[in-house]
Amino acid sequence: MKKMILFAGCLLLAGVAFAASKTLTFDVAGTNAVAKTTTIRGDVATIFVDVPSGATGTVAVVTDSGETLLNKSSISADSTFHPVVQSCGNNGTAISNQYQRAGVAGPVTITVTGTGTNTVTYKVGVVY
Repeated sequence: MKKMILFAGCLLLAGVAFAASKTLTFDVAGTNAVAKTTTIRGDVATIFVDVPSGATGTVAVVTDSGETLLNKSSISADSTFHPVVQSCGNNGTAISNQYQRAGVAGPVTITVTGTGTNTVTYKVGVVY
């Protein structure tokens, strides 16, 4: 029994050890949009947005296949999002009321659009 508990604990720690994240910085002037592309390989657990004091903006995170992981406007405070997608059965039909993390294996484009008049710096991170 002790060996099983130790083994389960090691598996739990191994899962945490393999989490990865990427944080990108966006200098946004006024109402302009700034887009950057990065590669993600894994299930997206969290998207966090650090918003500068007094700023409000829109953040969109879209995969290269066109799947929207996040499209949120009027973000005026630091925020955390946990994007999910609807689960599908073996025949490709959606399973009602069942969701899971979005699996990504390729480029993801993150776009930040400002709403003010000054140049401000946003940070957007993806944990996967």
